[in-house]
Amino acid sequence: MESTKFRLYKKNLNRYYLRVFYQGLHKLNRLCGSWILSALVILLAISIISALLSIFQSGITNETILIITAIMNMVIAVFLVGAGIFELGWNPHAKEFMDDLLRIGMVNHAGEVPLPIEYSTITTANDAKYHNAQSVTFFCKGFPVEDWEATWQQKVETALNCSIDHFEEGNDKREVRMYFLPGNIKLPDCVKWEYKLLPKEDFQLAIGESLIGPVTINLEKTPHWLVGAATGGGKSQLLKLLALESAMKDARVSIVDFKGVDYHDIDNCCRLIYDEQQLLTLLDEKIQLMDERKELFREAGCTNLHEYNKKHTEKLFRHVIIIDEASLIFDTKGRSKEEKENIAKILNKTNTLIRLGRFAGLHLIIATQRPDVDSIPGSLKANLDGRICGKMADITSSAVVLDNGSAASLPAVPGRFIVRDATGENRICQVYYYNH
Repeated sequence: MESTKFRLYKKNLNRYYLRVFYQGLHKLNRLCGSWILSALVILLAISIISALLSIFQSGITNETILIITAIMNMVIAVFLVGAGIFELGWNPHAKEFMDDLLRIGMVNHAGEVPLPIEYSTITTANDAKYHNAQSVTFFCKGFPVEDWEATWQQKVETALNCSIDHFEEGNDKREVRMYFLPGNIKLPDCVKWEYKLLPKEDFQLAIGESLIGPVTINLEKTPHWLVGAATGGGKSQLLKLLALESAMKDARVSIVDFKGVDYHDIDNCCRLIYDEQQLLTLLDEKIQLMDERKELFREAGCTNLHEYNKKHTEKLFRHVIIIDEASLIFDTKGRSKEEKENIAKILNKTNTLIRLGRFAGLHLIIATQRPDVDSIPGSLKANLDGRICGKMADITSSAVVLDNGSAASLPAVPGRFIVRDATGENRICQVYYYNH
């Protein structure tokens, strides 16, 4: 009697071969167009019908030989077409990947393993350390991207002997694309910032290095960000880097630092805010600026800052507000009635800027060492689409920032962060170290 494991293996192997054939048909349709695929099917059908008609209409006396010859021709034709389609759908290392995932028990409740359906080498920059970057797409039911990141990543790395850079959703929710480097390749503990790394695109900022290349954020596409990291995790270094890069792109930068100790060394390129009254004044100024730009854009027939600057030689500046240690600002525990009223005003004004500031080129980056509902109110977090998270002590703290527990498994390396933009794609990177 067949063992349960052997039956499971045969079941997945049959699924794999069927998927290879399906992928071959899909590639043939994509490469040649549906009309060529239809033409091949029609020609094959015509050849079979013609062979059958010749059997019945032929005057040859030895009909048995003719029948055998026609059947053999049909079988050969079907085999050649099927083999060609199968070859189109075949991917190198796919069966090896599937076998390795079976070995670690990565199957859904139906016993189905993720099936590798597409494999490719990534074309990257000329830096030699990226030349072996690869990607593989898996067809998998019941394995969302979040599960790959939070539950399976370390096991998959061990099984496939690779270093995973990140996962992303494929063409639909049943496909997951994995980017990786073969072998035990690790990120360096320190990557120095250089001016040449500043992106030219408006308004893109360089964060750091991943296994397969630079990691950037784009404030034009994802305007507001939440940053979470424990003490010593490199949060202040990251915020300084974002402030300096924004200033290099001529943005007007304000840093809210109620501790008053971390940003004196960059006060030449930004405005520092130390208390609640200064913060309320800053927020009122930005809301007034937003209202003024709304009228200006309406008169100019523009919908946002980027569109306005493309049409006018006199450019308008972006404004970036960085709020460090949000718990000192938004946490109401132990506060007096007057203090709570001020906090409510600050929260309302901050929410107004986050909800409406994108069109006017106003961006907020809010950071905390203690990610919880008291330091990051739900109304605030809901509108912060971008997330950057360092090593967290537990899954709960990680979930506050990333909505999953993946940051709890990060190595305790200062500057090691997970970056996720509005697309939902998580990238592990080593943040650039700026030694000014």
